[in-house]
Amino acid sequence: MLTSDEVWWLVSFLKFEGVRLFEQVLRKLEAANKPVKIICTVYMGATDLKAIDFLSEFSNVEIKISFNTNQERLHAKSYLFMRNTGFHTAYIGSSNLSRSALTNGLEWNLKVTQQEIPHIISKCRSTFETYWNDVNFELYDPALHREKLQHALEKGKMKKSDDDISKFFDLSPFPFQQQILDQLQDCR
Repeated sequence: MLTSDEVWWLVSFLKFEGVRLFEQVLRKLEAANKPVKIICTVYMGATDLKAIDFLSEFSNVEIKISFNTNQERLHAKSYLFMRNTGFHTAYIGSSNLSRSALTNGLEWNLKVTQQEIPHIISKCRSTFETYWNDVNFELYDPALHREKLQHALEKGKMKKSDDDISKFFDLSPFPFQQQILDQLQDCR
């Protein structure tokens, strides 16, 4: 990150403990006035309000959030590091910005460089820019959006706990499955 001239993070959610891992680096990027752009969501209420508040304190950090709690709109995770030299780097994979994802979680990520696979970097950049300019992602201003964010995160958590897969599927065993379940019950 420190060798980057601009940093773009695209994640489903942000956790405070994950963001804190980058505190010193973020402070150095702020001192150097290097832009950091972050896109995230309120999906399942997984984002920490504290993480958003913390990041919004940095003068060089801009955060765009999808406040949509009705559907998962973003599940991608990418970390783009742009350099004026053209030696851009991206990490694309399964890691959200959480401590477990970034330290000891079982995550898969792929490092891509401009020199090795330029079309992938180009695609990541253009996709990020498309999301950044999408009206569904709002630029976060704590003075204007904190209450809205808090409400959306709470709604996302409630939706998560209220979700019942049986609302979407008729879950009943076939006769042969019922026999197996009955036998299993008898064994227990």
